[in-house]
Amino acid sequence: MEISIIRGTLCFIAGIANFLFASLFWIRGKNRATFHLGLAAFFSGLYNFAWGISYFWENPNTLIFWARATWIGTLIIPEFLIFIYYFTEREKNLKLKAFLWYFPGILFTLLALTTPYFVKELISTKPLVARAGSLSRFGRLYVIFGSAAGLYYLLKEYFKSKGFKKLQIKYFIVGVCIYAGSGFIFAGILPFLSHQRFNQYIYLSAISSVFWMGFSTYAIFQKALFGIKLILTEFLIGLMGVILAILPFLTTTLFLKILTTLLFLLFCVFGYFLIQATYQEEKKREEAEKLAIKERISREQAEKFAKISKELKEKLSQVLNLEEVASQISDVLAKAFQVDKICIAPKPADFRFPEVWKNVGFSSQKILSLLGDPILYLFLEETGRVSSQGEVLSLMEKIQDEIKKEQLKIFLDKLKQNEIEVLIPLFQREKVLVGVIILGKRISGERYSKEDLEILNNLSYQFSISISNAIFFKKIQEDKEALEKFYKLIEGRELKMMELKEKIKELEQKLKEKTQPNPK
Repeated sequence: MEISIIRGTLCFIAGIANFLFASLFWIRGKNRATFHLGLAAFFSGLYNFAWGISYFWENPNTLIFWARATWIGTLIIPEFLIFIYYFTEREKNLKLKAFLWYFPGILFTLLALTTPYFVKELISTKPLVARAGSLSRFGRLYVIFGSAAGLYYLLKEYFKSKGFKKLQIKYFIVGVCIYAGSGFIFAGILPFLSHQRFNQYIYLSAISSVFWMGFSTYAIFQKALFGIKLILTEFLIGLMGVILAILPFLTTTLFLKILTTLLFLLFCVFGYFLIQATYQEEKKREEAEKLAIKERISREQAEKFAKISKELKEKLSQVLNLEEVASQISDVLAKAFQVDKICIAPKPADFRFPEVWKNVGFSSQKILSLLGDPILYLFLEETGRVSSQGEVLSLMEKIQDEIKKEQLKIFLDKLKQNEIEVLIPLFQREKVLVGVIILGKRISGERYSKEDLEILNNLSYQFSISISNAIFFKKIQEDKEALEKFYKLIEGRELKMMELKEKIKELEQKLKEKTQPNPK
């Protein structure tokens, strides 16, 4: 089999793989980032197909067209960068950036297809070797600069990111490095060293796009990513396995065919055990990292809880007035969780007339409408803990009663309209609901984490005690004032009664004196 047929077949296989990757991005991807990565895969497929056709085409008059058509690969660069802009959320002036990258890419492609400025002529057809045109160096600089810019943005985002996204970016970087590195070697350094000798290996840079798209697809659609160490081990073993599998077909003697086949089989066995060992090591490392992260989160959570709890005790130790207690709780929550919308309110005795102890940031009319909704208090009594919008939605999915489900849907809509994120119930003893603390969105725009909700749930007990004490103090104050009024009222009447009794006694005495018989 001629080497050109093998090269052409490999290019066609790589092209088909890239088209499959593009289809996967467009079908399963649900955002603009994956759409543009799909376009990059599509152009990469065209790039590979142009190389594949150039190896199978025999007519020298049209073969030069397919050699020039390989420059369609320059369109990969703008789509690759637009994908990065979306993925890293650098969407400011995106249309201008897209134009600045697309304009030279389209211009180079059109010039390469219609003029000899990029591919001047064919030196030989088997192997395919072409003489570069006067503008080809500018096209290569464009590709190098675009690849470098993409890697720069990915690395910058990598050091900022955490968790799963950081691992995703690591996959992108490895894939891009394989693709860009092979392009740099096979389409840059080697042709520069010996144009005629090494020009025939440029197709390898096109085939390496499969690794880039493969890593990117795996990173986007796989929910659990393994470490790069394991992936690179698999990649290298797979590559060496392919080379060893081809060797028996290239050797000439029977002895060498048997020897290379045995070598391939032994390599497969040892490669399998190496991958398993690497997998176990990577798994243990990930488990250790997860434990370390959990420990760190628990420690940070405990420190944050202790800090807020201490601040609350200091502020509420000398305060018993209900409005002042509500105000102090509001200040502590605003500072600790960076919230600019807080409402603290009692459960109303009559839902037609809801009250508010403290309201910061919320519309009075809208928040009173929510506080007058009995569903709010039924939901809090049922859950018995700090709740978010997600828990309302979760409860809706569990409930079979359509009427209750509709009521909860209306309640959830109210929460969304008022930009309410968290509800904190306030209970007295024996789980009697006395009020609620309502928190809006955080100033930073970040959502409340599970750790935040857990801290708030632990603090709700302290909030409940403070509010209950303030309510009890207020009731004592009201009873005291009522008794004082009653005492004043009774005190005035008692003096009059005593005067009246004295007068009655005087009259009785006079009457007695008048009615007594005269002595003889």
